[in-house]
Amino acid sequence: MDFILRYPRISYEMAAIIFDSIIIIYSWNQSLRHVKTAKAFKATAISCLLLVLSEVSLPYILELDSSFDLLKAFVNSIQFFFALTTMYNFSRYMEYYTLSNTSKIIIRFNILVLIVSLALIISNPFTYLIDYYDNATNTFVNQKYYIIIGYLPAMYFSIYAMYVYVRGFKKMYHRERVAFIITFIMSLFGAIAQPLLHGQLKIIGLFSSFGLFILYLSLETRDYNSLSETMNELKEANETAQNANRAKSSFLANMSHEIRTPMNAMLGINEIIINSTKEENVSSYANDMKIAGNSLLHIINDVLDISKIEAGKLEIVETEYHLTELLDELKFTYGLKAQMKNLDFIFDIDEDLPDLLIGDESHLRQILSNILSNAIKFTKTGEVRFSAFGIKSSTDIKFTFVVSDTGIGIKEEDLPYLFESFKRVDMENTRNIEGTGLGLSITKRLLDNMDGKISVRSSYGDGTIITIKVDQFVADDLTIREYRKVLRENFDAEEDKKLKSTPNLKGMKLLIVDDNDINIKVATAFFELTGASIFSFNDSLEALKDLQKNKYDLIFLDDLMPKLSGPGLLKRLRGLTTCPNNQTPVVIMTANTNVEDKANYSNMGFDGFLAKPMQMEEVNELLNTLLNT
Repeated sequence: MDFILRYPRISYEMAAIIFDSIIIIYSWNQSLRHVKTAKAFKATAISCLLLVLSEVSLPYILELDSSFDLLKAFVNSIQFFFALTTMYNFSRYMEYYTLSNTSKIIIRFNILVLIVSLALIISNPFTYLIDYYDNATNTFVNQKYYIIIGYLPAMYFSIYAMYVYVRGFKKMYHRERVAFIITFIMSLFGAIAQPLLHGQLKIIGLFSSFGLFILYLSLETRDYNSLSETMNELKEANETAQNANRAKSSFLANMSHEIRTPMNAMLGINEIIINSTKEENVSSYANDMKIAGNSLLHIINDVLDISKIEAGKLEIVETEYHLTELLDELKFTYGLKAQMKNLDFIFDIDEDLPDLLIGDESHLRQILSNILSNAIKFTKTGEVRFSAFGIKSSTDIKFTFVVSDTGIGIKEEDLPYLFESFKRVDMENTRNIEGTGLGLSITKRLLDNMDGKISVRSSYGDGTIITIKVDQFVADDLTIREYRKVLRENFDAEEDKKLKSTPNLKGMKLLIVDDNDINIKVATAFFELTGASIFSFNDSLEALKDLQKNKYDLIFLDDLMPKLSGPGLLKRLRGLTTCPNNQTPVVIMTANTNVEDKANYSNMGFDGFLAKPMQMEEVNELLNTLLNT
């Protein structure tokens, strides 16, 4: 007691000893998250306890006579020894706790720093590299390497532990981040302040013990370990579910693409039959097949779209477009479908809306098409109404599109499930209506990516009202009404007819490269109508050899081919400076038909884009465009 009264600051060190002892006792049989983590934490606590014990014992030893000078120097050196091992063990604890993948080189370097530093510290009583004990002043006098050997290695491991903390920051929970940063602050404070006290007060162990005790209470109690294990299990389960979902989306995307290859052949040959047959029955059957094939193609496109969205591959591509043309296309397409069901189709458009806009036209068309298609699909009698209006500012316009119908409506309890993938509500009344149940799910996700909103109001048995809100940039102040007037004044029926007619390519040589022989047959049948000479290869490498010898006027490449893909073949071709086809126009033939896909192919250097399955109108339009450029 007399000793403690003469050294009142020892009471703080005694508190640190109690803290460390509690930690060691309670954590000894504690089930921590990992065996290595548990060992590193216990090693840190033991090193810290020994550090504090050496700090407590030193004032007592200093009262001994000069015959114990070596012991005094040794106990003083032991403090540096345990301070270093404490920080090293703590850095290892950080590695294990954050599951950090530390390279073997860093691990070996850290061990080397530890061993060399400990050896130099142990030699201090004989070499006086750090300090020596002065009997005259009853204090330790700092030597040349006091900071370098005594403190820098420990501070290095402290900084290294901070580096591990920063690297694993995103993986940690909030509680873990706060607990670690408090421990860092307290340990660093003790390490930085200790050299400034010139041995008058030993505080490294004291502050390290306080920080370690806070860390134990925050993270290493049995309750938090159980909670942490549960959270980690939930996190792993969530990651597993996301990986499974991505695998499913990838499978659907690949499957959908593979289905489109034979679909291209079927619809392509069917298109040839429609254009070549003169028999009424054959033409009727072929048209029925075209309708059924296009319905199947629409389903495939839905599956492909939803898989792209779920795989995170959907891109919003903003381009300049005419709103008038988009609305007229919707009016014509869905007006015909409504007419076939004897429905009134009311198209209510504010013609003072700006015409020239900047936005994702393709996905906006898809959104409005899905809503109109559903409205007509689920309405047996009555009407379908489409309204469009907006609020214009200096640079953009806030659109509101409203689609209302007098159809079967939606039950109130089904509304929360309306936008789920592959979900068809009210199966009792909708089982005979074709579709995948993906239309509204795709629409909702597209709008989310476009920062838009969709809302639904419905009265079961009386109809549904769907409201879509989305912003678009305004490229020009010309209104829809004014644009229609310009179109009427400048319309040239002969030029339009010429653009869509089959061009005469007699005397020209066209090359088709596709690994599928049926696709080659379909494409050949389309291009033969132009009078051109058609050549083909089903091997892309053989085609590349031929292209270096024979000159062609147009080249058509399939996208996905073994050995060398279409984009790969184009890259090789453009790189051959002496090749006769180095500057020949090249067209990609692909089932990837989204706006972002077209933009990607254009960036690759393709001069044209031809979607599979082929349509005669699109083939003619492409050929006319290439000939006129």
